[in-house]
Amino acid sequence: MFIQNFDSFPIHSLPLITQGAVIDAYTVTGVPAVLAAGAVLSAAAVACQGHLKVRSPIGSVCPLSLYFLHIAKSGERKTTVEELCLTGLRDFQNFHRSAAVKANVDFDVKHKIWEKKLRLIEKKLLTVQDDSEVSDIGDLLKSHLLARPQKCQGPTLFYSDTTIEALLHKLATEWPSAFLRSSEASLIMTGRAVKNLAFLNELWGAGTLEVNRRTGESFTVDDARCSLSLWCQPGAAQAFVAKGKGHARDVGFLARCLPSAPTSTQGYRQTTTHRMETKNLDNFTAITRQLLGKYLSDDGVLCTETTVLEFQADAAEEWRYFCNRVETQLVSGGYLSDIPDFASKIAENVVRIAGVFHAIEGKPGTLIDRETILSAIAVGHWYLGEFKRLFGAPQQLSEEFEGARLLEIWLRERSAQYPGQYAIRVSHIRTFGPNRLRNKKALDQALDQLCREDKLWIGIQNKQRFAVLSMNFFALPGTMQTQQFLPAPIQQFLPAPTF
Repeated sequence: MFIQNFDSFPIHSLPLITQGAVIDAYTVTGVPAVLAAGAVLSAAAVACQGHLKVRSPIGSVCPLSLYFLHIAKSGERKTTVEELCLTGLRDFQNFHRSAAVKANVDFDVKHKIWEKKLRLIEKKLLTVQDDSEVSDIGDLLKSHLLARPQKCQGPTLFYSDTTIEALLHKLATEWPSAFLRSSEASLIMTGRAVKNLAFLNELWGAGTLEVNRRTGESFTVDDARCSLSLWCQPGAAQAFVAKGKGHARDVGFLARCLPSAPTSTQGYRQTTTHRMETKNLDNFTAITRQLLGKYLSDDGVLCTETTVLEFQADAAEEWRYFCNRVETQLVSGGYLSDIPDFASKIAENVVRIAGVFHAIEGKPGTLIDRETILSAIAVGHWYLGEFKRLFGAPQQLSEEFEGARLLEIWLRERSAQYPGQYAIRVSHIRTFGPNRLRNKKALDQALDQLCREDKLWIGIQNKQRFAVLSMNFFALPGTMQTQQFLPAPIQQFLPAPTF
C-alpha cells in the first residue's frame, strides 16, 4: 500500500493491527498519515483506559489515557477520520444506552413499589408504642433503604461542548471513563474548560479531585480516566498557547499532549470507482468494542477491577535506554533543553502507548514485550521531534535543519513539475537549487538531514552522486509505477542513524 507520509510518521514501526487500522483510515479518507494514526490511537486509548493501567519500570502506575493536539487547516477531513475510527466506541455507547432505556422501564415500576412499601413502613413506625417493636421496624426500614432500586446508567463516553465541572460530575456519579474531544477545538479552547487546565492535568494522571460547591452537592472524583483529542486550526492553536501569557505551557498541560501539525494532503487525494476494503479497520473496531465490554459484567454492572500491565526485563531495559537518551539532551544547550516540560513527560507517554499496543494487539498475559515497547518508543520519538518543531525555541534549530526544510520544499516543487523523476544529480541541485544551498558544505548537510529522515538516499553511478527521492514523500498520484526512471544500478549508502 502506497502512503503519502510527508511527515515521516513511523507507520512501519506500529504493531500489525494498529498499523492496518491506520493504513485503512488513511486509504478511506486521504488525511495526513499522522492524523489517521492519532485518530486510531485515541480510540484505542479510550477502549483500554477503563480497566487497564500500566506500571513503568521505575514502579509508578498510570492509566492508559492519552491526550492529543492536532493542528490542521479546514478541509483536512479531521472529523471524517475520527468518526471512522470511533465507530466501535459509538456502537458500544449506543447499544448500552438503548439497553439502559429498556432496563429503566422495569426500574420505574420497581421504584414505585419501593416507595409504596417505604410509606407503609413509615406509617407503621408512627403508630407503634413498644420500644422493641420500634427497634424491629427501624431495622426493617434500614434494610428497605439499602434495597432502593438503582437506575441503570447508560455509558456516556463522548464530551465536546462541555464545562469541566459537568465532566467531573459525570465521571463521579455516572460513567468513570470519558473522551473529551472536539473536531473544532475552539469549543474547548475558548470556553470555560480552558480555565481549568489543572483539572485536566489531574485527570491525565487519574488523580483524586475534590469538587466543593457553594450551592449544590460536593463530590469526589477518584481514579477516573479521561482521554483527550483536540483538533484545531493553526490560528486557534496559536491563540490557545499564548492565552494567559503561556498559561497552558506553564501549568504543564501542553507537556501532557502529543501534538502534530502535519503537511496537508489536499491535492493528492484521488477518488476512484474501486470499492475500498477496510478489513483491518473493521477488525480494529471489533477489538475496541470487545475491550469496552470489559467495563461491564454479564448482568450490566460496571466493573471496577483494574488490571495492571508490567514490562518484561528486556522491554524495561529498552525503555530505560530511551529515557537516558532523552535525559542527556536536556543539559544546557542540548537538543531538548528548550522543551524540558515535554521531554520529562514523554517517558510516561511511551509507557501508556506501549500498554495500549499490548491490549489492542491481543498480546497474552500482563507483561509488555520488547517488540511492543520499541513500537511505542518510535511513536514517542516522533512526537518528541514534533513538539520541538512546534514549540521549541526557534534560535535552536540548526542551519542544516533549516537547509533541509528549504531543500525539501524545492524537491517537492520539482517533483510536481517533473513527475516520476526520482533520481537527481547532486551537481544539478547545487546549480539550480536554492541559492543558500549552492555551497557544497551546506548542501551536503541538508542532504544528510533528509537522509536521516528517510526522505531520500544518496547513490553513486559513474562517479556521480544522485539524490534518490523516497516515493513516500515526493510521489504524485498516478506516478507510483515510475521506478524505471531511476538510473540503474545505483549503489546506495545511508548515514549512520543518530538521535
